[in-house]
Amino acid sequence: MKPKLSTAALLVAVLAFNHNLALAQDAPQTALPAPEETVRAAETGPGGGGGGGSIADGSLITMADDSLMAVQNLHVGDKMLGYDPTTGNFTVATVTSIKAVMTYNMLIIRTASGTPFRVDANPRQTLWVKTTDGTIGWVPVTQIRVGDSLYTVNGWTPVTGKEFAPAGQHLMYDITSTVPYFASGYLDPIYKM
Repeated sequence: MKPKLSTAALLVAVLAFNHNLALAQDAPQTALPAPEETVRAAETGPGGGGGGGSIADGSLITMADDSLMAVQNLHVGDKMLGYDPTTGNFTVATVTSIKAVMTYNMLIIRTASGTPFRVDANPRQTLWVKTTDGTIGWVPVTQIRVGDSLYTVNGWTPVTGKEFAPAGQHLMYDITSTVPYFASGYLDPIYKM
């Protein structure tokens, strides 16, 4: 059974998020490890992000040869393990762009596979999900619920928890690719919807 939030609890959560976002936007900028480009959330809307899927610094990307590479080490032209959800076939996903972005929120999605997915808490960021009612499709990360399942290289794994990381600045990477690819083992879209 899914826990339900009361309207008051939801309002408190939204107000707390907006308060933390305002504080973060007023905070002095700190030096970061030489990203190609850093975008402030105020320039792109809450959560930051650009055209690709914003995934957290340090997240491991599954490459076409099944090796793992930290997202911050990817380059345009790199070959990742891809998956075409319309055909159900694995393929090669080529990185067409990668950009470092700064966000002021981070969502952590936990699954039975054990590896958390750390992502920009932006409703435009989606994952390939099978909901508890059996519907399969790209679902905004903010709408994924405990009991839904995420697609991995080994099939579906159930979501066991979802939480926000502590407030602050979070270095993320927007990756755009030719087909969906696997970040931290989960199918990530070629761009934000």
